[in-house]
Amino acid sequence: MSLIQTDLSILTGKNFAKPRQIYYLISERCNARCEMCNHWEKGSLENKDDLISSERMKEILTTLLNWKIIKFGISGGEALLFYEKTFSLLEIANNFGLYTHFVTNGWLLDKEVFLDYEKIG
Repeated sequence: MSLIQTDLSILTGKNFAKPRQIYYLISERCNARCEMCNHWEKGSLENKDDLISSERMKEILTTLLNWKIIKFGISGGEALLFYEKTFSLLEIANNFGLYTHFVTNGWLLDKEVFLDYEKIG
């Protein structure tokens, strides 16, 4: 049934199917200046007030759980620039039983990141 709903959604432009996985673009801010990517340029123009708050994202995660989402990922820009928010949301999603992951360029990775991620599941 879900493939039929997906096909109908694509053909009509109306949403009949709920997603199975969600990727949250936490921000376009980035600590790298890669030539092939312009996230960092867009991120430098972002207004912090336009970003989804942690509290609102927690509410959204609850809704997603009701939709039977199975995967939740966080990307950016650079998700680790928002360390506390990223790990707080990943922990909530893990507690809901979702498969989680985040995207990073690797510059901010250290032992603490791996240990903290392991702690939250």
